[in-house]
Amino acid sequence: MGKVVIIGLDGGNFDIIQKWKDKLPTLKKFIDHGSSGYLKTTIPPLTIPAWPSFYTGKNPGKYGVFDFVDRTSKNKNKIVDSTYVKSDSLWSILSKDNKKCCVINVPLTYPAKKINGLMITGLLTPKRDSFFTYPKQLSEKIKDYRLHLDVGYTKKKKKEFFNDAVKVHRARAKTSIDLVKSQYFDFFMVVFTMTDEISHHYWKDMVKKTKYEKAIFRIYREADNSIKKLMDTAGKDTNFIIMSDHGFGSLEKMVNLNLFLIDKKLLFLKKEILTNLKYNLFKLGFTPTNIYNLVCKLGLQDFFPEPRINKNVREKLLNIFLSFSDVDWNRTIAYSLGNVGQIHLNKKDIHYKKKVIKSLYNLKENNESIIDEIYEKKDLYSGKYFEYATDLCLKMKDFSYISYPVFVNSNKIIDNHPLGISGGHRLHGVFLAYGPDIKFNNVKNAEIIDITPTVLHMFNQEIPPDMDGKVLKEIFKENSDFLKNKIKYEKIDKTNLEKQKINKTLKKLRLL
Repeated sequence: MGKVVIIGLDGGNFDIIQKWKDKLPTLKKFIDHGSSGYLKTTIPPLTIPAWPSFYTGKNPGKYGVFDFVDRTSKNKNKIVDSTYVKSDSLWSILSKDNKKCCVINVPLTYPAKKINGLMITGLLTPKRDSFFTYPKQLSEKIKDYRLHLDVGYTKKKKKEFFNDAVKVHRARAKTSIDLVKSQYFDFFMVVFTMTDEISHHYWKDMVKKTKYEKAIFRIYREADNSIKKLMDTAGKDTNFIIMSDHGFGSLEKMVNLNLFLIDKKLLFLKKEILTNLKYNLFKLGFTPTNIYNLVCKLGLQDFFPEPRINKNVREKLLNIFLSFSDVDWNRTIAYSLGNVGQIHLNKKDIHYKKKVIKSLYNLKENNESIIDEIYEKKDLYSGKYFEYATDLCLKMKDFSYISYPVFVNSNKIIDNHPLGISGGHRLHGVFLAYGPDIKFNNVKNAEIIDITPTVLHMFNQEIPPDMDGKVLKEIFKENSDFLKNKIKYEKIDKTNLEKQKINKTLKKLRLL
């Protein structure tokens, strides 16, 4: 068989690709002559866990990462890294079968793990060090590679930010093309993330047709050009998949869910003098949002365009305001932690859950509920790490309303985004496939967890039985071996499973 190349367009939006396809000739080729459609991502539609769900083929309950922060250990709220993903990845499975792999800029791959090939880690890589590439000496050969943006986004630096984003994209694309030219790979993957960065900051410029209305189109055109170069370099025997971790749309409002829960007597504050003082100051407007707006009015934010504050210092600063340190956990029934709409139940009884759900559906703006749907954890997750999942996840106005990640950010329950971010994530991203084995087809019901089992099938690999995704056989031509070949699954060693259960039981008894 030939090679397989996956190109990630972080935050890729299928609708605008279709709208602009006549000006994006490479992506047009995928739509007009290959298989294409929407790609459903994880709920909530977050970069993390979407990317690890892609490369494991599993829901987060089976590998243990639900968000950007850890929920599974005593050291909660620590930023996660690749060691938190308790499952084999697509490239680790291929490496075990001696397939040569190259993986570039996939989020949540730092620190780099050993594979049969090369790796440059992606989002959440803190700095250029000995752990951001595999092998380590690769870092010396890619000195022009850009890990991070140098310019932080502010309204006064929109042009500079965009230009720097283009430079970052081009540097990553050049490294990718150079590596494909330099040696043979059975499997190659790169993720272009600037489509996400630019969409977050320039979405309403596109909608309102400001002077920056073409910023998103221009970054898609950059991606289109880079994909063409990769295709030309990889060769005609290569099958290509283009995918995104989520879709994109307008971000309208931020919701202070904890403030709503306080209002509904589902979250309680300590009966202490300091907490009472902070709460009264909060009601008068002493909030993170108002302080930030004051800094902006004074023009001081330009001196700190992208502050990198130590986590401990940041927590101390936030504790000046009303924060989780002021919560009375003995009385509190529910609280929000996360930046989409995650609700955690502090009291797990079914009675309390029903009470919380009923109250949340009464979260209204202009006498209309902003809640489209409330997902329970049993509807979203299964597996070893199920207990650590958020109890409820809210879909608010098709995810155009999201919660703010700190405890409370404004003395209004529903407010504008304090940082001026105008674009947000959506549930359906993009799936495109093209190559000698790919037929023209409109793909329906494809999910992000389907990509890994599909690629494993293309390499005639056995699919682990605990993968949740399916093989997208509808994308293959009738004369393709990929369509003819039977899908193979690893056999479950029932004897070994029984031994594991017995060992777990004995371990619990010893602990008792």
